[in-house]
Amino acid sequence: MASLNLFIEGQFLDSYIYSGNLFLLDENYVLSIYKWDRLVEIATQINTSEGLESLLKDSSQQFSLDINEIVITSEDLKTAFSSRLDLGVWPSDINVFANILYISSENGVIRYDLDYKKGVLGSKFLIFDEVSFSISPNSSNRVAIAAGKSGVLTFVPKTKNLSRNYLKEFTFESCTDVDWQSTTLLANTALGVKRADFIPMPIYSDFDDKQDFYVKFKEFKEFTPKLHSKEHSEHSWIGGDKLYSLNHDQTIIVEDLNKKTVVTSVINKVENKVIKVKSSSFGAILETDDSLYILRSEEPQKVYGEPVNWRVFPRAKFYSNHLHIISDDHIEIRIISSTNNDTLGFNPDKIDLNG
Repeated sequence: MASLNLFIEGQFLDSYIYSGNLFLLDENYVLSIYKWDRLVEIATQINTSEGLESLLKDSSQQFSLDINEIVITSEDLKTAFSSRLDLGVWPSDINVFANILYISSENGVIRYDLDYKKGVLGSKFLIFDEVSFSISPNSSNRVAIAAGKSGVLTFVPKTKNLSRNYLKEFTFESCTDVDWQSTTLLANTALGVKRADFIPMPIYSDFDDKQDFYVKFKEFKEFTPKLHSKEHSEHSWIGGDKLYSLNHDQTIIVEDLNKKTVVTSVINKVENKVIKVKSSSFGAILETDDSLYILRSEEPQKVYGEPVNWRVFPRAKFYSNHLHIISDDHIEIRIISSTNNDTLGFNPDKIDLNG
């Protein structure tokens, strides 16, 4: 598979990329924001391959460019610095959506407004003040929270003013991983995968009468979905307009979110217990307790040993084929070309940002 490997020197714990900003969490629990365009400029000075700049700015395109390694030093990284935030704690999850940065940790869930053009953070709001493990934001300031033994909570503000009174209990089962995209919320709980389907968010331009829109929007805000179990699934996740489920028999079921099409992919048994699975546009990434694999066909391809952390970006159209792998002394950003027949990948044009 064609790929570009960008190495950034430094000791990091986590990363995120959003709207031209690279977020890096260092070993002192300081979250720094770096301008991606500046890092692109540095990379193209190091390697002058034709098409490199375009690829780094919009990684969603298919490409044949294959560059094993471009190294950005810690000194070069400093020249792209924009701002920083001292968290004082190792966050369990980081997510950026609709110009809002969400951080979950042992202290709960906090959100910050983001000025993506300047790469700086604005006002802060505490959504939840108990231990939280995973967060998945959706449109209209909604966010799902995996709160461990407290189960899954959804935060759905009903006015422009935020209030913790809008937290709802989704399920009481212990949960450490949630995925809320489009109209579907998935909770990977201690007792299996739970799924809930919401009604689509109304779009203002579809209504001739403003009052009709606000009536429909109120219905959308107050809608309570019914919960049901995916009995055979070990892990479930969303990418683009697809829902993926890794079953106990080592098959992966790929469904359209509208349930019109179902495809089954059989994978050879991996060596150890599966910890986490997510999809990018080029395929699925699967982590066991000692290795990281890319799944694009029936044979899992081992791509790394045991990473400090890793992340893909299934909601980011420009970065949907990024795989960030953090090791002891650098972060490796792999940009991998997708193909039209990647059953376990998805089309970035199918990403639903409305919900």
